[in-house]
Amino acid sequence: MTDDFHKTGRDVAETEITWGYRLTRLETLGLLLILIAVLGFFQIMFPLLLGFLFLTGWAVYLWRFLSLWTFTVPQFLWCCGLLLAVALVAHLLLNGLYHRIQSTRVDHLQTSVTTNWKKRWTVSLLVLVLSLAGFSFALLGLKQTVQELVTTNERLLLVHKGRGRYRRNETRYHLKQLGLAMHNYHETMSRFPPGGIFDRAGQPQHSWITQLLPFLDQAYLYNQINFEQPWTATDNRPHFENRLPVLQNPKLNYDYQPGDLSRDDAHRLKPAHYAANSQVFNVNSAPKIQEIRDGTANTLLAGEVNSQIKAWGDPTNFRDPTRGINADPQGFGSPSTGGAYFLLGDGSVRFINENIDPAVLKALATPDGGEPVGEY
Repeated sequence: MTDDFHKTGRDVAETEITWGYRLTRLETLGLLLILIAVLGFFQIMFPLLLGFLFLTGWAVYLWRFLSLWTFTVPQFLWCCGLLLAVALVAHLLLNGLYHRIQSTRVDHLQTSVTTNWKKRWTVSLLVLVLSLAGFSFALLGLKQTVQELVTTNERLLLVHKGRGRYRRNETRYHLKQLGLAMHNYHETMSRFPPGGIFDRAGQPQHSWITQLLPFLDQAYLYNQINFEQPWTATDNRPHFENRLPVLQNPKLNYDYQPGDLSRDDAHRLKPAHYAANSQVFNVNSAPKIQEIRDGTANTLLAGEVNSQIKAWGDPTNFRDPTRGINADPQGFGSPSTGGAYFLLGDGSVRFINENIDPAVLKALATPDGGEPVGEY
């Protein structure tokens, strides 16, 4: 047996000499670093970006999702109370089950056994369950991110634009959330929210975004607003100083620019980096879905803005897309070059080139103009 063993060892050694020596961990790491450097030099970052998403994308998505929630003190206390109640019920059930199992075994053991389920076991089990739930949910976001990375029409697969891609996905996600809120509002009220609510004297009262608050996970904030008073009333003003992450464009690192609002407002009122299409949403008016005769997939609802930014509570936060894209301070535009993202009536989000044919842009802006949209 010893000779056979040594023979096998020699065979292995001869095989290693024939095929080359085995790489050490340090050599393997060195080769990986060289490969990364070569890919970086030629700006071929797709494999690295894909690997990064598999390793950390779930955590990024989970953090991004949680950042969209605005927790209030009552909601936080309610969640804590519910969690404690679940922990208490789980501990009692597990303690009873553990005690029963120990009772059936005590006759077969000669030493004393622990017959109580310890509290730290319940806490550990609860943390594990919550972690698995959060991890599983975040994996869904990772799948979506990887799918978008592989199938996107924008040429992002070979050029390293990781941060820019993340911000673009954030913008698209925010607009999709607004679109979902609009459709949920329509399902409840049988029409889209007016672009701005004005009283009979023509005084501005509240915005389309304010009306969407219950559908943006902001029901508590919505219930604090006095709709008998305008949004700028003393009692209402503090509510519009709340920053809503879903309205923040990650590509804009400021709230306002000179000329957007007064300096006092810029330090308090929080902005909306997205505006509604004034051809669809206007003063005390908004259509039903069936009134969008050009088709929801051919009609713009909202889009990015990068100048003349208004507060999210402003009832005049709507613009005319026919002014062009990145062409007029009072029109739509994006901090990125080449165009801007828009929300369409069917809930989809598309990047529209700033050099689009004006006739096509007009057709997209009107809900029932009857113009052929064509390719864009």
